[in-house]
Amino acid sequence: MPREVLPIDQTASPGHHRKKQHRTPAALNELVIALMSQMPEPATAYEIAATSEALGKSLSAMQVYRVLDRLIAEGRVRRIECLSAYVITECERPIFLVCKACRSIAELPGDTLMLELEDFASKLGFAESRPFIEAVGVCFDCTQRSAEGRQANGEAR
Repeated sequence: MPREVLPIDQTASPGHHRKKQHRTPAALNELVIALMSQMPEPATAYEIAATSEALGKSLSAMQVYRVLDRLIAEGRVRRIECLSAYVITECERPIFLVCKACRSIAELPGDTLMLELEDFASKLGFAESRPFIEAVGVCFDCTQRSAEGRQANGEAR
């Protein structure tokens, strides 16, 4: 049985300790999901840890990485490879459209395409293939802002 480390309570008399509150893996999972749901765009583990610190929920980046690994295994979170960031997912086999200008994402259901890719990979002998698709481009809002900026500067389209 691991030895429990007890932090010193600053208000207690010397020699008295207060038990550190232990958070279960399930509680940590829900905390990270709650933090991510408040973030407007995909977040890195360090951004999630910083947000937790700002809210007084203090998680280290290493704790966040362990939680993210569990959430990915459960299919609740996906890593956006091109951003090195994480996002809560709504689909079982999502396809992501990623804006390189503002880091926003759109998630599309990709069940049919992903099943076809998995089948094709299997036929080629790829074991345990888990394809992911990220299409990187510029979102509508950023395209509009860019066009408005060119028009304001008198540039032709």
